[in-house]
Parts: sequence; structure tokens; C-alpha cells
Amino acid sequence: MTGPSVVCAWCKTLLSSGTEPASHGVCPRCLQQHLGLEQEMVEAAEGTRLRQITDLPTGSDVTKRSA
Repeated sequence: MTGPSVVCAWCKTLLSSGTEPASHGVCPRCLQQHLGLEQEMVEAAEGTRLRQITDLPTGSDVTKRSA
């Protein structure tokens, strides 16, 4: 007796065949694409945060603006 067929939940690629109703997983290609997108989002957020921090007024800049 074999287990269920496993298909990628995103691209529907057959990951393993079986005789029982299909179960779902994620294929390596879709996983890499998903993780790659997450990494890009993290890097973009970090870049935005760094720009915000470096754009803050410091020392005499703060004094000049409040005068």
C-alpha cells in the first residue's frame, strides 16, 4: 500500500505519486521563489529603515531648525 500523491500547492507539479487522495507540499522551485521574494522584501525594508535613520537631523541641524 502506498501513501498519497503529493503535489505542489502553488504550481501543481507532482512531487510523489501514490494511490490515496492527493496531499499538498511545496516544490523546491516554488520554495526558492517564495524565499527569494521574502529576502527581497526584508532587504528593501532594511534599506528604507537605514535611509530613515541616516536622514534624521543631528546636533546643530536640530538647533537650527528649532530656532
